[in-house]
Amino acid sequence: MSRERYGIIVCPDCQNARSVDLTNKTTKCNYCGNKMKIKRMNIYYQTNSQKEAAWAVGRLNEKLKGKEEPIKEKKEFSDPYYKAVKESSKGDNQREKLLILARILTDELGKFNKEDLEKVAEKSNLGDVDTIIKNIRKIDDIYEPEHEVFKSI
Repeated sequence: MSRERYGIIVCPDCQNARSVDLTNKTTKCNYCGNKMKIKRMNIYYQTNSQKEAAWAVGRLNEKLKGKEEPIKEKKEFSDPYYKAVKESSKGDNQREKLLILARILTDELGKFNKEDLEKVAEKSNLGDVDTIIKNIRKIDDIYEPEHEVFKSI
């Protein structure tokens, strides 16, 4: 597995979260101008997706501003795929696991698509993405407002 490219850090001077390119050695805070060595920073979250990194920065900044208490374990604090896989594993059967998965992805993302399910398939034992989609289409509590876009009721 390749190393994730984007990381989320918090500036020690102004306490604002930001994303950084982990292939760089240093970064400068966009808020206060503080220069930081990336390898010395606590990386709260890592991803290969720039979109997901931006989402994680927003979530962490909300937590840092007191809207929510920060959660220390990086994957649990903001990765909807990790959360969905972890919670769905508690289901007693395939249908129940998919219902839990769909509920969490809908709560976290608003809706989910094939790309989101590919991320889940990589981290779970629910089968390949086409099998997951085939089984989701059989569940009445999950609907498909657009082709390969799903929402839980």
